[in-house]
Amino acid sequence: MNQTNQAVPIKWHQIFGAVQQEHLGPVGIKVIPEFQIGSSPPRADVLLLQQIEITHWTGTQRARLPDGIRDSSAGRILLELKYSESITQETFEQLVGYLFSYRQVENLKREQVQGFVVSSMTPKPETLTRFGYHPTSQAGVYHSDNVLLAEIPLLLLNELSDEPHNLFFKLFASRKQEKLKAAVRVKSLWLPNLSGRFRWLLDGLFKLWFSKGVLLMEAITPEILIEQGKALQEVLRSLTAEQIARLPDGQRLLQKGFAKGQRAGRRVGRQEGRQEGRQEGRQEGRQEGRQEGRQKGRAEMEAHTRQLAMKNIRQTLTMRFNIPLEQYDTQLQPLDLAALEKLNELAFMVTTLTEFENILAQQLPG
Repeated sequence: MNQTNQAVPIKWHQIFGAVQQEHLGPVGIKVIPEFQIGSSPPRADVLLLQQIEITHWTGTQRARLPDGIRDSSAGRILLELKYSESITQETFEQLVGYLFSYRQVENLKREQVQGFVVSSMTPKPETLTRFGYHPTSQAGVYHSDNVLLAEIPLLLLNELSDEPHNLFFKLFASRKQEKLKAAVRVKSLWLPNLSGRFRWLLDGLFKLWFSKGVLLMEAITPEILIEQGKALQEVLRSLTAEQIARLPDGQRLLQKGFAKGQRAGRRVGRQEGRQEGRQEGRQEGRQEGRQEGRQKGRAEMEAHTRQLAMKNIRQTLTMRFNIPLEQYDTQLQPLDLAALEKLNELAFMVTTLTEFENILAQQLPG
């Protein structure tokens, strides 16, 4: 295999499109990355296509669409994503051309399709002035006074609010602190309801973003990120006992605990049945056995949850600061589940290892 000293460029619009496919697909919004208009170029970065039989965004769909787009009356949205590039005149010229060609090919009226420029980086004030863009009442949503751009809003991902409906766009903001805030909010608000494939994609994406000194020797695709997310497992999650019960391992532990309780109940029931009467003994035995089983099941779930929380902290710190996995095991071991869950979230938010060590010292007993 030949390797070079240069990182391979990443097609961010493909990864952005894959995230939006996973997020918007379940509510009936079709997302096509690298949408081709007609039988030959031009191509648009992403097309959001509302279901044909619906004439407006539904409440469920609006709950997942970011500010600006969720307020559009158009059923089809063309997005021009600028992740690692600055906005230029060519950006707007391309999108105007995409919109005109798409309406012609699909025989659509002007009000049926709308274009948006989505920028990860925040343009300089003089750039916004040059193209007539000014802020609106919604943070991160800009409109233009230029007659050619009046119907093409500009979304600045660094400035979008932290509302739940903005988070999966805001993940692609250029400022690391904005990414981290969005990641933490996704974890707390969305993660329990996401598919396994979507979790893996996000885990792989976060590993790519937050690992230090990673030199890419192959083209990164959504599928590669999903595979990396599988290997990374639960980087973002610090599960509660209730959440773990929803997982396959959690259900297994829960069922194991109840099975133990039933077996214990039968044993106790037989013993007491011989002494006080079979029927009464069985009933008391089952009740006592079930209680014992529940206690054992809960204890096993809590222990399993603590192990997951510790593993997540270790993996997050190793991924972000390139330290040995076991560096903080001695300090983490005596902490209770609540403290571990808090540290797990903070491990993803701190900016330096020293900051994490100070927080950890405050959690230690004595």
